[in-house]
Amino acid sequence: MKKEIRETKDSLAKKILYKTLSSWLVGKPCNTKIRGGKEEMSVVAEALAASKRFNEELYDSNATVESVVRCLGEKHVVAQRFEEIWGVPWPL
Repeated sequence: MKKEIRETKDSLAKKILYKTLSSWLVGKPCNTKIRGGKEEMSVVAEALAASKRFNEELYDSNATVESVVRCLGEKHVVAQRFEEIWGVPWPL
């Protein structure tokens, strides 16, 4: 029973995190605080920035295939670090 409750809480926390990050990425205001250590917060900031750069590049009319692929590669590198540190895949 306790394991099921913990899994439900973890699942809810992931959903809140994903919703918050998605909102921030598209410029919607969000009032959620994410807590963690220096390394955890650093990788969240890096992952957000890499995702935003990729998204902006993807919709930039002057972007090239090479620039989009480069941004995607940078996003994947940071996403791997995020998963190593947080234990969950980067949602964006």
